[in-house]
Amino acid sequence: MKWFKRIATIYLVLMLPVFSYATTLSDLQPHSTTGKPWNEQWFYYFNDPLVGYYKISFQTFLYKDDETSKERGYLHFVYTPLEGEIKTYDYFYDDVSLGAVEDSEYGYYFKIPGVADINENSIKITTDDFSFSSILNGEHTHYWKLNPGASPYSLIGELPFVANRWFTFSLASSAEYSFSSDYSHHEGQAVSYIDKGWSTSQAANYAFVMATEESSQLMLAGGSDEGLPIELWSARFISENNNITFLPSVNGLSVKRTLEPCQGKMEIVFKGIGKSLIVRASADLDDFSDSHVPSTHVFEAEYPSSKTMNANIEIEVRRWGQVVERKSFQQGALEFGGGMHCNAQ
Repeated sequence: MKWFKRIATIYLVLMLPVFSYATTLSDLQPHSTTGKPWNEQWFYYFNDPLVGYYKISFQTFLYKDDETSKERGYLHFVYTPLEGEIKTYDYFYDDVSLGAVEDSEYGYYFKIPGVADINENSIKITTDDFSFSSILNGEHTHYWKLNPGASPYSLIGELPFVANRWFTFSLASSAEYSFSSDYSHHEGQAVSYIDKGWSTSQAANYAFVMATEESSQLMLAGGSDEGLPIELWSARFISENNNITFLPSVNGLSVKRTLEPCQGKMEIVFKGIGKSLIVRASADLDDFSDSHVPSTHVFEAEYPSSKTMNANIEIEVRRWGQVVERKSFQQGALEFGGGMHCNAQ
């Protein structure tokens, strides 16, 4: 028993520097810039099963040659209806204010005068093109239990030399929302997926699949970073019958993936002890659009990110080799970026 305690003590001492870098729910709040270039981004995906998806990203950034230390603002909005034309909007602002709410675990505010007033519980956006508002009115489904704000890559993705920080805040949060434009108006209940990232460089390559509903959620992500050149993948799937998490795994070991970004397709197999998850995601190439912030616009990366929220996602769960569940999402997110972008193939 003494030897076990000694080993455990040594392990904890050695891992303390890593634990100090671990993300927590408080990382939903803004961070101080750590260099130039710089980017911090919040992503909210709202799914109304009767209407479609709304994607909202609000960000701050600094160019590498920016002579000031004042962060600029960026607002990105995508409306992907179940049927009809996908609408995408991008706005840049020089005036943005943000900060943490004192004595709050993860409370924050993000404001663009006359345009956006956002905090941890609500979003209110008004532009010349559309208006969107929402209130999160239920519990959040966090990715982990022990540290609900930990990165899906766990401590591996939080090592001090890894440049990109990112975590999933919620796989599903119930919300009330309202959307208005000159071509559409919707309001009602939605389910929101939320994640957050901040960095001083673009990840070398990455892919992302996500779908969220009231009773089922999926998130998987993978790629490599300049500080961690191996290709890591992680995944979580929740349904009425299954709740499984796959720890960060190296491609070619317990993860096998086939990416076809120029075909808008991806297939990946996660394997664990007595369990496996097979995910197939595909979408029409016309439904993908390139996002240049922060990739090429801020970090001057070679390739942008290409993403759609109109992907069809098929899931198969196996226990000890036997299929125990099949699930289909008629809409979800599929993304290829960096070296996984079609232009890099």
